[in-house]
Amino acid sequence: MSERKDIQEIREILGGFAAGGRYPDIDRAKLETMFSRFGEPLPPFDPPRERARLNESIDFRSRRSPLFVVTRTRAAFAALLVFGAIAAAYLVVPSVDRPDGTSVQLAYGDTRLVREGKETLLQGGETLLPGDTIVTGEASFADLAYRDEVKIRVKEHARLLISEMIRAAHGVLSSEMELTRGTVLLDFRKLAHGDSARVKTPTSVAGIRGTSFGVSVDRDSVRYEVLDGKIAVVNRPPERLEVPSAAVKSKSADSLRTYLEQSAVVVGQNEICVLDNKDHERLTERIQALLDEKAGAGPVDPVRMKEIAGSASVPRIYKKEFGNPVMLSELRDLSRSSTVRDSAPALKTLKISTVPVTAEILMDGERRGNGAAAVVTTEGMHVIEVRAAGYHPKRIEHSVGAGDALRIDLEKIEVRNFDLAQWLAGSRAAFVLTTGRGMLVSVSRQGRIAAVSEGRLEWEFDCASPVHNQPVSDGELLYVAATDERLIALSLADGSLRWMQRIEGALSPGSRLALTPGRVIAGTAKGYLYSFTSNGWLDWMMALPAPVSSAPAVSGRLIFVPSADGMVYGVDLNLHLVIFKFQAGKTAGASVAVADGKVYAATIHGDVLCYNYERDEIEWRTNVRSPIVTDPLLADNALFVAAAGGEVFRFSLKGQKMWKAVTGNGIESNLQVDGRGIHVLADKAYYILDGAEGSVKWSFVIPSPSSSGVAFTADNVYFGTEGNGIIRLRR
Repeated sequence: MSERKDIQEIREILGGFAAGGRYPDIDRAKLETMFSRFGEPLPPFDPPRERARLNESIDFRSRRSPLFVVTRTRAAFAALLVFGAIAAAYLVVPSVDRPDGTSVQLAYGDTRLVREGKETLLQGGETLLPGDTIVTGEASFADLAYRDEVKIRVKEHARLLISEMIRAAHGVLSSEMELTRGTVLLDFRKLAHGDSARVKTPTSVAGIRGTSFGVSVDRDSVRYEVLDGKIAVVNRPPERLEVPSAAVKSKSADSLRTYLEQSAVVVGQNEICVLDNKDHERLTERIQALLDEKAGAGPVDPVRMKEIAGSASVPRIYKKEFGNPVMLSELRDLSRSSTVRDSAPALKTLKISTVPVTAEILMDGERRGNGAAAVVTTEGMHVIEVRAAGYHPKRIEHSVGAGDALRIDLEKIEVRNFDLAQWLAGSRAAFVLTTGRGMLVSVSRQGRIAAVSEGRLEWEFDCASPVHNQPVSDGELLYVAATDERLIALSLADGSLRWMQRIEGALSPGSRLALTPGRVIAGTAKGYLYSFTSNGWLDWMMALPAPVSSAPAVSGRLIFVPSADGMVYGVDLNLHLVIFKFQAGKTAGASVAVADGKVYAATIHGDVLCYNYERDEIEWRTNVRSPIVTDPLLADNALFVAAAGGEVFRFSLKGQKMWKAVTGNGIESNLQVDGRGIHVLADKAYYILDGAEGSVKWSFVIPSPSSSGVAFTADNVYFGTEGNGIIRLRR
């Protein structure tokens, strides 16, 4: 039942009270339930004394916890409804401040107003009431204003409930809104002492103190972006819980709110805060399990409730450089505008449509939507970019004016009579890799990426920067480190840009990114270590004592990072702290191999060693008398190492040399292993060695020096060459 209907039903019940001053027994339980929704117990039938108690309680709770209480105006209003309806003989109710209304400044496109269950078209100039809901459709938005104090922009596909917006006679502002989907931009004038403003979403609550910020809700997460000022964000107690009674639900919610407040985070200027909906689902499941244990048999254990609240994920905060901001640009426009129509600045609406409808639209470098977007921005020149997989991207400068509409058609990349053999011969690949989708991906040193299958060119992408490090893939995304200090994530399905992040420093020559479930790890030549989630959010970053010289290796919760100072640092993935280190010697491109509590490393000076990190000791060390610039390989209960001079070694895990094979060609590509043996790509020949004996089982002379590593499919082997394109061999 809605709050408005609760109040109406309270009126009807109390209207039938007997003059004797007693609640009708039949309605007492219903009144208790409805009052619990306001966060208050049912008052006794003694209006003067209980009104004073309620006001004292509300004052205390507001000072203690402004984020998670019923606002003073709303709670006092609900209480006065009760006392006013009981009987004039007990109390003469003073007048209650009425809201002067939030006005609709502009309604564009499919915008609707839901009031008391009825839906109508939203009209400019209309005044909104507490309890009204704004709903927007495709390529639509609404601009709202409260006096000259609050500006609100409701973006497309949004649903916003305005629970309260009132400046009372004694000067206190009370504002509460709830966004259940879509995006809303808000600009609050600096709030005065005693003012209360908050925005709720299904999984969070934000307390506001004079701030320009945006909030976005989708099926995966809730996102806040702050342009100016600060907001306090905290997890919201779950509401969809099965409880034995309203009283238990109210007490459980109160205690949970108190504990969750301890994990509140403050989001400041140019910061982004993200809450994962899955984290909230897990919190809900744990609380429901606790309530099920009680099954109505007494109060919930506060210690257990505190423990569950403490396990809730703390909202993550990122600087704008690492969070791919999507709302800050439009927030700047909104914050500069006026809500008074007569003095409004030159803010204009540009309606953009694209062909194809899946194309991504960016204005001034920030994403504005796909296929169609109604962008409210300042008058004048703006840069618009449109891109889609399988189409040539387009970048234009456009002067935004009144009533502007723009259609941008992309030109499809046409590949006629595609011949894979011809394409392979003409490719200049520095890196190749294959996917589970049966595609071959080629990456040039100039940063041009192409994905092909047997019958066609699937997609192309230009990184607009050289790429000097091997890309990696998790089967869904391709991760590329560009030399201009960007990480780029592309969809393997269609080549579309999923996300892009700036990092401090490029990767060292021969290094690469590392993958662990749900994360991508980057170590840079400036000595920074980053962990990004697979959807592009910065999980954490830390500075190391020296540049990262080779690819990090991940095993369990540990990251092993070879550095230019000759140390290998052991970093805890969850704590992001260095928990151990050992002196291995200088590495240049060679990562480490990890198994059973031991790290196997190879250095540019030819050292091969085994470090036991559980006992913190070097178990053995040997030297092959030739630089090593490729990763050591653990396979068949042995360690395989390729030296730059062309020798391949097999060592037992105790450090004993089992055999040595001499290829006579330099080796700078990592060894690979499959059921046929050890695959060795040298600069002038390709070998398969017998893993047990080291003998050559098969070889192929390369017509020109190799330029990439080896990539396998079920039927073929691919590698790049300097003068003959990509070589394809049958396995």
